[in-house]
Amino acid sequence: MFFRNHYQNGYVTRDIDRALPLFTSRFGVSEWVTFDPAEILVRTAQGPRDYRARMALGWSGSLQLELIEPLNDDTRELYRDALAPDIADFIPRFHHAAVRRTTLEEMKREVGSLGLPLLMEGEVPGFVFCYIDMRQQLGHHIEIAWASDEMWAFNKWPADKSIV
Repeated sequence: MFFRNHYQNGYVTRDIDRALPLFTSRFGVSEWVTFDPAEILVRTAQGPRDYRARMALGWSGSLQLELIEPLNDDTRELYRDALAPDIADFIPRFHHAAVRRTTLEEMKREVGSLGLPLLMEGEVPGFVFCYIDMRQQLGHHIEIAWASDEMWAFNKWPADKSIV
């Protein structure tokens, strides 16, 4: 049941402007929702961090693709395991899979019950997320997310994609 409502694969790049055309043409993404930049305060095990990144969200069929370009050291540190070491290398690298939860209470209960390290957590109006460190179990992170119906609509959740 853990992977129910898997909706997104997240990728990290050093140059979102070069990565977007690659994803658009290869994976049939016709429209992107962009945050340029996304700036929020996230909570980590090491304390609060200023998160600053350029982000783009687009759908390829029933899977949302997220591209993230970290813009500051605090943010780059959160993605260091997936970020290309060569600053000229823009090829996106897989970082996380995201699962949708239908209520905020369900999301918080599940995150608490896992007993796994937290990479980061944060929120913007209508959207709450937690990145769980599952590298020992899966080799990557998992994002568990809750959003209001309005925020899912803003992120272009496909009308025919079921939610269980």
